[in-house]
Amino acid sequence: MKSDRIEFQHQPVAMEFHPKENLLATGLVTGELYVHRILPWDGTLPAVTAAPNSPTTTKPVRPRRVVSQLAFQTRPNPKSCRGFSFNPDGTRLYLASKDKSLSILDPACDGKVLHRYADAHDEPITAIQSLDSQLVATGAEDGSLKIWDVRTPRKMAVTGEFSHHRDYISSIQADPTGRTMLVTSGDGTLSALDYRRPKLLHQSEDLEDEPLCVMPIKKQKWVAVGMEAGVINIFKWGAWGYYYDRLPGHPDAVSAMCRMDQDTLCTGAGDGIIRVISIHPNSLVGIVGVHGDFPIEKLDFSYDGNHLASMSHDNIIKIWDANQMRRMDPEQSNRDLDSDDLDDDSDDEGDGKGQQAKATTVEPAELKPLDEIILTPKEEAEVKRRLLAAVGKNMPPPQVLNVLTKRIAEQIRAQKVKKAEKAAAEQAASEAKAQAEAEAKAASAAAAEAKDKGKEGSDADWSDVDDENGQAISQNNATETDKEREAQGEASALQTLTDDPDAAPITAPSALPALEPLTEVSTLPAVRKPEDDSESEGEDQLRRIVRNKKRKGGNYAMSKKLKENLKTNNGFYAGL
Repeated sequence: MKSDRIEFQHQPVAMEFHPKENLLATGLVTGELYVHRILPWDGTLPAVTAAPNSPTTTKPVRPRRVVSQLAFQTRPNPKSCRGFSFNPDGTRLYLASKDKSLSILDPACDGKVLHRYADAHDEPITAIQSLDSQLVATGAEDGSLKIWDVRTPRKMAVTGEFSHHRDYISSIQADPTGRTMLVTSGDGTLSALDYRRPKLLHQSEDLEDEPLCVMPIKKQKWVAVGMEAGVINIFKWGAWGYYYDRLPGHPDAVSAMCRMDQDTLCTGAGDGIIRVISIHPNSLVGIVGVHGDFPIEKLDFSYDGNHLASMSHDNIIKIWDANQMRRMDPEQSNRDLDSDDLDDDSDDEGDGKGQQAKATTVEPAELKPLDEIILTPKEEAEVKRRLLAAVGKNMPPPQVLNVLTKRIAEQIRAQKVKKAEKAAAEQAASEAKAQAEAEAKAASAAAAEAKDKGKEGSDADWSDVDDENGQAISQNNATETDKEREAQGEASALQTLTDDPDAAPITAPSALPALEPLTEVSTLPAVRKPEDDSESEGEDQLRRIVRNKKRKGGNYAMSKKLKENLKTNNGFYAGL
């Protein structure tokens, strides 16, 4: 299906149609707000003037389905836009920003800010929805919910506040015919609230997945919830405990939904494909188109239902013909597809030579991924299985099939690469661990060997010392033994001489030499004062010590005995 588009320099983060006019508002990550007027093409062929030197002066261009004109541009807040919502009659636009503020704008006055309420939440706002002409609901990153009374903009009051969710608020939807508000949260639950009282009606059990969007269907008898795993959980109205039915088939997260009618939904998924889904019976009606390789973040129908706008991360808003979507045949799904719409970097204006899709009978088994994607037969079978789950029984045209096949194959290849990288990392970690253990073992063995060698060396040294000591002790013992033997021999000889009757008697010497008497020393010889040239080293040291003591002012006290000794030595030390 062909589409027109609006390009932006920065990434759009919020988008919504005006409830009464063909105005499309877009909020950017820079805080800017663009409002475009969507006009149907009137059938004329605009002319483009060629270059002056060109032989032709004009050339026709391909007719456009719609024409978008910029109504106004404003920047109500320098921080990033987090979301906005028109009130039911379109006279006010409520805008939430990253700085936790809530602003009220007047679209009729080029987005003039009527009032800004700072610090509307403790954390940045993640979801906002106008409930009726009087109330607005906001949700924040911490899971808190607030309901605001905006009848007097300068005196906005919080009429209700809830904190039962434990994670960020992902989406808010109101029952247009009643007073129930549906809220999905990152904590994996869906809650229903009465925003008039206000009161929490019920909170579902943990859905074991993260709900991203919610939409009432079947005249508020059922509720569809898009999940991160690519499944649509269907709840019965009033039975909020757990889902009643499930609709699988999306290969990636269902991040956006809008209601075409009470039985049909348009879904945007993480694979960048816009699908038309029938609820009860659950089936895939057809595929609207693709948004490159970028996930779909927002879908919205115009007030008259003639246009569908889709927003993605490619800085482009695409506008689709909703009337052509309603003419989809669930049995064959014949559509006019421009191959340019299936290319990421193509111009959606195309060349006007879109391929007419015939009633295709292409089987998934005949489709092969690109040559650069090498898959095993088992992986090719997995591609076919996922492809059948994504498209259902009604096969789309070959172009869409090829795009789907390529993306599924790339997903499988990415899983293979991730698995191989994980295995390589684990192997490298195990090898590093084994090497570290081996090095530690070798180091401990070397330390033990060095310790053993040191012990042997010390034992050898001490053995040498012991040997030397032993030899010395042995020699001493031998000497003592010899002396004892000699003494014993002398004693025995003496005893023998004493005991022998015939032996001559031992007589003492007749007289000893007389000792000369010691001469008494009356006095010590006088110590003569040595000459200056012959002073001894000790005297010099003593003289220096005494002089140093006198210079320092100290008292050099001598004992009485020392003084007497000095006086007796001819006054040698008197001059000290």
